[in-house]
Amino acid sequence: MYKSRDIVEKHFDTVKNMLKADMLYLWDSYSVFDHIFVAFLSLYGYCKIENMLREKSLFDKILPMDVLKRFSTICII
Repeated sequence: MYKSRDIVEKHFDTVKNMLKADMLYLWDSYSVFDHIFVAFLSLYGYCKIENMLREKSLFDKILPMDVLKRFSTICII
């Protein structure tokens, strides 16, 4: 149970620090809900990338943020 708590706290840390989803400057409850929903989807994608890197034994060499930065650029072909 303690290990699962540690994983949850690491994911909250990821959302707040890496994805910068802790800044709420919204006025109505719908905007707050939408912001939290997008943060949840971002965390889900981040965890999927992290799990893929762990399965391929690449987590020691490549971080999920490196993958996100690589695919965040738009290239003109």
